[in-house]
Amino acid sequence: MFRIDFQLDKDSTVPLYLQLIERLRKKILSGEYPDGSKLPSVREIEQLLGVSKNVVLKAMNELYVDDLVYREVGSGTYIRAKKEKGADTEPIDWCKHLDTWYRHTHQFKKRSPTSETATRGLQVIFHNESPDDELIPHQLLKALTQRAMKSDIFMETVNYVEHPKGLRDLRKAICMRLGCNGESLKPENVIVSGRNVESEHLIFKAFTRQGETVVIENPTNMNVLGILKTLHLKVIPVRRSIEGIDLNQLEGALKTNSVKLVYLQSTAGEPMGTTMPDRKKQELVRLAASHRVPIVDDLTGGSEFQYTGKTPFPMRHFEEDNVVFEIHDIVKTFGAGVTTGWIVGPDKALDILWSSMRVMERDVAGLLQLVTNEILNSEFYDHHLSFVHEKLTKRRELLIHACNRYLPSYAKANICDSGTSWWVELPKGFDVRDIRRNLNRKNIEIAPGNWFFNDEKGYNFFRLGLYVKEEYIEPALIEIGKTIERYRKHEFGSVTKFEYTSW
Repeated sequence: MFRIDFQLDKDSTVPLYLQLIERLRKKILSGEYPDGSKLPSVREIEQLLGVSKNVVLKAMNELYVDDLVYREVGSGTYIRAKKEKGADTEPIDWCKHLDTWYRHTHQFKKRSPTSETATRGLQVIFHNESPDDELIPHQLLKALTQRAMKSDIFMETVNYVEHPKGLRDLRKAICMRLGCNGESLKPENVIVSGRNVESEHLIFKAFTRQGETVVIENPTNMNVLGILKTLHLKVIPVRRSIEGIDLNQLEGALKTNSVKLVYLQSTAGEPMGTTMPDRKKQELVRLAASHRVPIVDDLTGGSEFQYTGKTPFPMRHFEEDNVVFEIHDIVKTFGAGVTTGWIVGPDKALDILWSSMRVMERDVAGLLQLVTNEILNSEFYDHHLSFVHEKLTKRRELLIHACNRYLPSYAKANICDSGTSWWVELPKGFDVRDIRRNLNRKNIEIAPGNWFFNDEKGYNFFRLGLYVKEEYIEPALIEIGKTIERYRKHEFGSVTKFEYTSW
């Protein structure tokens, strides 16, 4: 380990953390701090430079993003030296060609040298968005595909005969399914699209222009954050709790800004797996109608799976002024191979969306629509939903038990009441990105919380999911708990009292 042999200028207008970053970066790139050298601990740097812990942590985070240091939990922080710019042998760094938001959010970094020796055995991915093999009815899908290929309109469909807004039989089947809640829908109120990402992109592309303002809940579906960035829209993040979006903050945003759309997930919302109470849905619809701002209600987080209480009404149930778009797909129940989705909304608005689909050449394959139609009309569909719900309920119970038993007492797990997401909060100062790197070496993958936030937040959160086989849940949670505790001992020593994020 080498020593810190410089001081920071506390009278300078340049922030201390930027001074620290610049000093360390120069020494690393010049070779003065050689590859593999161990940095002093955060606490030692604080004492040596006479600065706060936040200054040191902020500087270290920037060095992590630039891939100049890596951290071994239980051991320390080490230098990863770079070659000088202009060296002929240096390969292209593709990460630098990515958009800054994408690079920071998804953490495209080289792994540290020891990660090459990953532990064999467990291979648990806790952030899968579609079912594992155990939940996908392979034989049923095969039979329904064969049935679809024997239908009277099969040849017409695969020969790309135009079906405005999607196959009418499929849209009728969708209306029948959604009508189970006592709602009155016509095929004109449905347009067939791809899975939720395509539906989200389609709506934002059709109803906004570059530079216009949209409101999203924070945290939210991470795919939407990428879409909004790509379309160059101004984003107003509104705080979200386990009861959904903060209506007071939303009302303030609507009063002071020209907002084009409000995006949220009222049921089984990512990443928390919670559902907004009906009374709040009613208030939200009234608020949006009074400001003449459409709501995009994304129900693709697993709204079919409710674990507590009665099945909630969708937000559209409470509207009177046609302000709500609803997004659905069946990926959560039939896997990523069946990527059919649909959008429900006012028929005039859907005419605009259909025109946009034609401009962007976004058609859903005819055979896929036929298969989806067979699925929705199949006598086995409800049976399969019940099977998946039963399996996820059991996994949820196992996860509750494992979190209570193996996570440290300072880790707060939010028990999902619907969907497939599970939200865990650690105290302020924890950085789940480091914990995730060390879990990767055990072949365990979690989703760090910052993926779901529009701003620089969420580093002390992570999301688990229910699409993990039952036998993996307990051993994986044991490793997660141990890794969190090792991180706590390394970063906080004997500290036992912590602060938490204020919701």
